[in-house]
Amino acid sequence: MIASLLCALPLAMLGQTSLSVPPARPGLKKYETDGWLKLWLEGGMIRTRDAQNRDKRTGRHYLVIENGISSLVNMDYVDGYMFGPQFRLGYLDDRYGRWELDADVKYACGRNTWMYQGALRYVLPPEYFGSVEVFGRSFTTDFDSNPIMPRRYQLLASGLFGWNGFKLYGSNSMGVKGDVALSGDFQLSGVVWYEDRERMVNHRKRNVFRVVGEDNLPRLRGHDVTAFAADPLLNWNREHLTRLQMQLDYCPGRKIIVTDDMHAKERLVNPTLTLKGDAGFDETAVRFVSLELSIRQTELELSPKRHWLSYYGAAGFFPLRKEVRLPDWKHFDASHYLWQTRNSLTWFSLLTNYELSTSRNWCEAHAEWLSEEMLLSRLTDSWLNEYLQVHYVTVAGHRSHSELSYGIDLVKQIRMGVSCGFDGSEFDGWAFNLIWDISKK
Repeated sequence: MIASLLCALPLAMLGQTSLSVPPARPGLKKYETDGWLKLWLEGGMIRTRDAQNRDKRTGRHYLVIENGISSLVNMDYVDGYMFGPQFRLGYLDDRYGRWELDADVKYACGRNTWMYQGALRYVLPPEYFGSVEVFGRSFTTDFDSNPIMPRRYQLLASGLFGWNGFKLYGSNSMGVKGDVALSGDFQLSGVVWYEDRERMVNHRKRNVFRVVGEDNLPRLRGHDVTAFAADPLLNWNREHLTRLQMQLDYCPGRKIIVTDDMHAKERLVNPTLTLKGDAGFDETAVRFVSLELSIRQTELELSPKRHWLSYYGAAGFFPLRKEVRLPDWKHFDASHYLWQTRNSLTWFSLLTNYELSTSRNWCEAHAEWLSEEMLLSRLTDSWLNEYLQVHYVTVAGHRSHSELSYGIDLVKQIRMGVSCGFDGSEFDGWAFNLIWDISKK
């Protein structure tokens, strides 16, 4: 069954798209890369020379190093120092599809072991906005599949602030995934993989000065400690699981804009609705199924185009939860740490990691008003904006949690603000926020 899924999913994802790829378009703009110095320092792409014009880097073969030389050395308290390359080799075919080979290999000094992750991928021509790949990995990871701090920043956070990203288990996995723009306003994506995972000791104070660390479970607040400590799902050691995830996005009026022979982007003028399903199987039966429906829109311009509205809302539940271990629970975007490196729209700054993670029902809502005409922004001639945010989450078996935030937005990339929180109707305190949104360039 698993083998048939691995073979059938790419074909199902591509459907008629792979049969309708247009011929090469000589007039399509070619993406020209910068030189080797920028590649090593900042990350990016380097292409071979064009066959007709040797002065331009627009050839078929290319090398990608996403984070530059900083990807060669990393550190955290589970793996210690990690050394090794991370790169992507690619080839652009006549129809502007691309073959890519990813490799990320690290030697973890703290555990005296090699880790790796890699993929063989085919990227569809830009107008189809999709890809299909076969992947494998053997790495330590967070329970949250979208950890709050990228690996390249953990070196700084570990060394200066004594902070770790809560890597609590290692996994060996292999599978296949794909995504493709369907006709009209839909985007379909899916992934199926087999995973051998093992719970690990998370060293809370491991660094170059202290070899032995402390065993560290997720940080919990007083009213939740009893519930978590008594839960046998925390006491797992090693298990095997087959996972299947599917996601369907719908955005009316969605357009795909082709910018060059290697890139395309979405133009989303309306909200995006997403239906997401997640399932886990063992050798005998289905262990859990979760469903989530969400809506989102980012920076909707409002008249007179000096105000922007962003919002996100989601609700979901586990219709089947025969056995759901902590890695497979629903996790929320939270951290005890005051600094983060992603957009702050869905971030709960007063919740700790996994504090309200759940295997039952949940609902969350977030909204942001960004303005050039609030208080301080009126005095700065548009280089400084201000934002107001509201965050809310409720899960089955717990009280609701809400937060109100105010802050300043410097060139839409660096943010500073304050938040106040409430557990139900009880005041939960204040938090200072510092956000460097590396997703915006």
